Amino acid sequence: MAGFTGAFLRRDRGAELYVTDAPKTGQGDACERALERAGFCVNRAGALICVMPGDSLIGGFIEWAAPACAGDPLFEDFARFSARESCADERALFAEGLKLLETHGAGGENNTLGKTALYERRVRQMAARCLRAGQFGGRLRACAAIIKMLLTV
Repeated sequence: MAGFTGAFLRRDRGAELYVTDAPKTGQGDACERALERAGFCVNRAGALICVMPGDSLIGGFIEWAAPACAGDPLFEDFARFSARESCADERALFAEGLKLLETHGAGGENNTLGKTALYERRVRQMAARCLRAGQFGGRLRACAAIIKMLLTV
C-alpha cells in the first residue's frame, strides 16, 4: 500500500472488499484517514482495518459504467432507485460483485454462470425489499452494471 510500509492490503474473503493490517505497523490511524479521504468506508476489526467502497466511489462507478450499460433492462429499471439513499447491504452486494469480476473476469471468461445467476438473484431480491420498504436502493444500479459486465462477451 503506497505510503504505508510493512502493511498489506488484501481482498477480503468475507463481506468486506479489502482488509489491511496497518494497525499492527502503528500506521492504523493514518491509513484509516487516508482511506476515508479517498471515499472508502472503514471500520476496525481487531488488528485489521476493513475497507468498503463508500457511496461516492460507487456513484463514480455508476457514472463510469453508464455508457456501456445504456439500454440494459436491469440497469435502466434500477434508475428508479437513483435518488434514494443506499444501505450497508447494497455496498456489500457491490463489493461481492467486484470480487466476482476480479476472480472470474468480465464477459464470462473464467466465470461460472451459476455464480453470476446467484449474484443476480441476490441483487433482484434486494431491489424487491427496497421497493416494498420504500427506502434504500440508491446504489443498486452499480450491481446491475456488474451483472452486465459479468455476462457481456
